[in-house]
Amino acid sequence: MRKASLLLLVMLALAASAAAQNKISSAAQCGKSDKEYSIDVGDRAGHTFAISQGKCAFTKGEVEGIQIKEGKYTGFVETSGDAARGRYTGVVTMGNGDMVYERGEFTQILKGGAVQTEEGKWTWSSGTGKFKGFTAKGTYKLKASPDGTSAVEGEGEYTQSAAKK
Repeated sequence: MRKASLLLLVMLALAASAAAQNKISSAAQCGKSDKEYSIDVGDRAGHTFAISQGKCAFTKGEVEGIQIKEGKYTGFVETSGDAARGRYTGVVTMGNGDMVYERGEFTQILKGGAVQTEEGKWTWSSGTGKFKGFTAKGTYKLKASPDGTSAVEGEGEYTQSAAKK
């Protein structure tokens, strides 16, 4: 009986935890980088370090009934041939004016020095207003266009109790 009671408690806890998880699904259009700097390392052809800054406008996505509006990011990339990896930090502005702080890491596939695709993981850690103390995590995929713009689709989850009511 003890094992059955313990199993029931664990199942109820898991069910409550699953119910507290909320999904985020988003899409955004990103313009060309506003600022971009690249330095050739010099140890081998195609090995560079770069930093860039830009903006994305969300076309889909909401959290707690509030639309995700735009994101601004600063990223650091190390490129070696047709592959790159990097990290970024950003600020996501919600439709009500509150902000969420984002960090992420990614890998890129390049062709002729231009980004073709990017895949990464992101986390939201705290923010302002309703999103103070808020946390979330997920993944995203980016497809770049020849003109330097890109389309991004992301998904993730957050714990409902983390968002202030």
